[in-house]
Amino acid sequence: MALVFCLLGTTVPLTALAAGEDGEVQYIVSNDGTTLTIQGDGEITSQALDANVTAEQKKTLTSVEIGAGVTGIADGYSSVFPAGVTNVTLKGSGAFRFGKYSFKGQKNLTVQSERTSLAIGSYAFHNAVLTEFPMDQLHTIGSYGFSNAVLPLEGETLTLRIEDQVDVEAQYPAISVGSCAFSGVKNKEGTAFSKASVTIGGTVQFGDYSFNASDVFGSSAALEELTFHLKEGAYLIFGGGALGIPALRSAVFTGTGQIDFQHPSYRYVQAAPFRNGKQVETLDFSGFTGEITFAKNMFHASATSKPGLKQVILGEGCQVTKIREKAFAYCTQLETFDFSKVTGEIAGEAFRDTGLKGALDLSRVTAIEVGAFENVTGVTDWSAICQGAEAGILKKLEYSNVFLKDDAVWDLVERAMDGKFRLNQDGGYPTLRPTDNAWEDSHLGEKNGLGAASTQLTKAAKWTDEDRTTAQVEIQAAYAPDRQRDFVFVLDTSTSMEQVNGQGAALNKMYEMLSKVADVTETLLTSQEVDSRVAVLSFGSGVNAASAGFFEGSNAAHAGEVIRGLSCEGRTNYTAGLEKAVDYLRMAQSLGRSVSVVFLSDGEANEDTEGIPVAAQAIQALGVSTIGVLYKREPTEQEKTYMDQACTEFYLAEDTDGFSRAVNRTIYDAFRTFTLTDVVGEDFQTIQQAAIQVTGGTATLAEDGRTVTWDLSGTEPYETYTMTLHLTLAPGQDGTYPAGTFATNQGESVLREQGTEKVQNQVASPQLRRGIQDGGGGGGGGGETRYTLRYDSRGGTSYPPEQYPGGTKVLLEKVPTQEGYTFTGWYGEETLSKRLTEVTMTSDRTVYAGWQATSVPDMLNGADHFAYVIGYPDGQVKPGGSITRAEVATIFFRLLKQEIRDGNLTRVNGFTDVQDGSWFQQPVSTMSALGILKGRTEERFAPNAPITRAEFAAICARFDTGVSDGCSEFTDLAGHWAREEIGKAASLGWIQGYEDGTFRPDQSITRAEAMTMINRVLNRLPAAKEDLLPGMLQWPDNQDPGAWYYLAVQEATNSHTWKEKGEISEQWTELTEAPDWSRYET
Repeated sequence: MALVFCLLGTTVPLTALAAGEDGEVQYIVSNDGTTLTIQGDGEITSQALDANVTAEQKKTLTSVEIGAGVTGIADGYSSVFPAGVTNVTLKGSGAFRFGKYSFKGQKNLTVQSERTSLAIGSYAFHNAVLTEFPMDQLHTIGSYGFSNAVLPLEGETLTLRIEDQVDVEAQYPAISVGSCAFSGVKNKEGTAFSKASVTIGGTVQFGDYSFNASDVFGSSAALEELTFHLKEGAYLIFGGGALGIPALRSAVFTGTGQIDFQHPSYRYVQAAPFRNGKQVETLDFSGFTGEITFAKNMFHASATSKPGLKQVILGEGCQVTKIREKAFAYCTQLETFDFSKVTGEIAGEAFRDTGLKGALDLSRVTAIEVGAFENVTGVTDWSAICQGAEAGILKKLEYSNVFLKDDAVWDLVERAMDGKFRLNQDGGYPTLRPTDNAWEDSHLGEKNGLGAASTQLTKAAKWTDEDRTTAQVEIQAAYAPDRQRDFVFVLDTSTSMEQVNGQGAALNKMYEMLSKVADVTETLLTSQEVDSRVAVLSFGSGVNAASAGFFEGSNAAHAGEVIRGLSCEGRTNYTAGLEKAVDYLRMAQSLGRSVSVVFLSDGEANEDTEGIPVAAQAIQALGVSTIGVLYKREPTEQEKTYMDQACTEFYLAEDTDGFSRAVNRTIYDAFRTFTLTDVVGEDFQTIQQAAIQVTGGTATLAEDGRTVTWDLSGTEPYETYTMTLHLTLAPGQDGTYPAGTFATNQGESVLREQGTEKVQNQVASPQLRRGIQDGGGGGGGGGETRYTLRYDSRGGTSYPPEQYPGGTKVLLEKVPTQEGYTFTGWYGEETLSKRLTEVTMTSDRTVYAGWQATSVPDMLNGADHFAYVIGYPDGQVKPGGSITRAEVATIFFRLLKQEIRDGNLTRVNGFTDVQDGSWFQQPVSTMSALGILKGRTEERFAPNAPITRAEFAAICARFDTGVSDGCSEFTDLAGHWAREEIGKAASLGWIQGYEDGTFRPDQSITRAEAMTMINRVLNRLPAAKEDLLPGMLQWPDNQDPGAWYYLAVQEATNSHTWKEKGEISEQWTELTEAPDWSRYET
């Protein structure tokens, strides 16, 4: 000790030095008691400070001098130094870290530093008043690091310099600037900043990459302009909601480097960096050189919450490498975008409902996903897009040769191909009836049936004007396939199938063909509606019998693996493939089975072409048809000739979707296909082609202007298709319209099996009356004509019919709900092809609700169905009992995806009633940090209080999938704080109200109601007791399968594996053990 004393010098009291030793760090109080010198190697801790500096000594301290070897101040729960300390000096070079809460609330603080970089912990300078601070040395700033602080800066501009080196590839990357790091900051005059200028060096994660409301500057900041300057080579990554400033009008980016508005590997929440910044008008990159990627849903926009963005200015040095899903969706004021700077992909819905105008230069874009330009009506020239525009949704599924691994390509191809072929996917073939459309006369087909190989027809008609001179005729057709049909797929696997040649598919068509055939095969083999087997052979120069015989239902999965494992080789020998197919056909026919050949190729045969007609004739001699697809955008006449020789009939496919549809048609046609003939009645004028609309197949009008031939090739079995004719009554010789009864069509509409004269079904013509007593309708007579509006909610909320005077315009404002579904709007017909927002009552009308299955929110684990509720010690589950706020926090904490939960795990919270060591500390802290849970007040969580229905609904809504606009029809929510969130949860099909139309938001939720809502959010929805398993855990107070909550309670309290049943239901397959959550409760 004497040696140490001599080295330090004689001005320090021996007692202070002796007391001040703490391992590697010494705490030394000066003789006058005003200065504390801290030196040595290591970290400053409040415990060591308390142990070495007395309370009396702390009272006189005004300055702290920190030596070169001290690395920082440890995290704590309050300010480390006494309030009287106003000067801090950092000696030496290197980095220094101000730990959590280290100077929270410190006033008039001067910090002088010789260090090169400073890290700021969470709340380190929260509410502090800084008279001097090296703002140009910042390295990292934790959440709320400077929140509500007064900074030593003058004027209206917040000037910062931040340098970091984040490991972007890390599983949970570090965060350079945390949530609300600069929220509420003011300049030295105490005035809020209106501008911010941030210089970036190295790799900086600006905002929490996993949190969708980072609000680095706070959601109430007055900043109107942000400027980010990237030092050469810098990489700036924005976190979720990082720039969510309502006052913000422009963001300017200068310098050289890389900007990513979303962490490249984080996809669990929508990044939406401008989540609350919907007033931003300009994103200016004119002074920036480097790569830019735009985030998913940049502004967290929707059809009811549209951003004000007007311009994105890209400089000559800009290169946009990716524009993610919905990046600029609903930016209706965005009229221009320099697409010549885009050298990567444009994801789905990236520019939907924008105001883009003129021609777009998309020559350097590598991929455009489905719906990228949906509802963009101002663009006049789409010539730069590859062919395939449909209904305003442009598609360029370019799988691209940048993918080096097959599994990456397969993933994209399967998304394009799988699930596009179906056989009675909805599981029903209902009796066909005329649509509910106030028809004046209607008829059913004479041979309508529901069995295998049956057909159904209906025909209905009505006048469409008050004078009864114009009419509408609707014919419906549906069919069931033959019960039994085997298929032999003959696949062209020559080397041309793997070339990228711009002919339809940008990567090799081999991936697409094999994926499509595998999907169709698996569907055929597993269908309960048809009895099919599948054989597969491929050909190049020679032939490869992929299946020794026929695959059957028991080996459907293996069939898919075999098909996807085929490879390309050799030239193109049609003859070899067709000749081998004959062996399979004879094999099927020897068992008395019907069979068809499906022949798929991408181009010209170039080996043994003379043998093609001979091989095809051998197949025809067996009475078998060969239906083919030629997959090439611009086939030559010679290629078409070879396909003509090989096939009974074939379809052309130009692109990925066209190929998928063409293959579907080959299967449907093989089962059976039909032609319907209808002739317009002689009392009506001849028609034009425009007077005919069909929802499937092709309608052709003969030269006589009356005979209509409806070719139903390629239509799906079990589906209903409609042909609508618009007719005008023929006037008499005097120019007036006659009175009488008029047949809309001559004779019966006749349905024949295609290629034959065999009549399969027929339906009589409707009769329309005019000028004679007809007992109803909307024409003639005295008094006010009233019409009925009916709402077909298709399983959702039921509404009574409404009557209105003729000509009334009715706004369709009702918002029905349905468990597990999101309402998409009202439609004018059952096919849901035209969405309506209003109807004018000129006849009786029915509107139909559209639905889409609600998906599980990205943050939650919908895949693993483990028990998340346990019973009470008395063996009961108490469905009617209440549930506390802490219990709900714990349930949702457990239901997070593991990477979300572990990546955001924390025990820190701002609630005074959530103490260290409480069993719910970690769940409440984590869910609060994620923004999912909120306290009853800012400082009080009320963990043991029963949670209300409003609080529970709000929690569900905060897992926001971005689908809903948040409206609801509950009658008791006016002015309620949770009205919008309750509406959002209701429209997603997660919550429901009571029969009297109320929601009762402030009523405590029951355990049964909570389990029901959680199951809806997770799509954990068994439909019946039979979907559960014997041996499951059962409860004495949940024994009635007829109780509305029975299935919900069993689902919530039993861990199990499962499989899909229908669109939203499930069926249990095996009971499993519940996870061990004990590690989160200590």
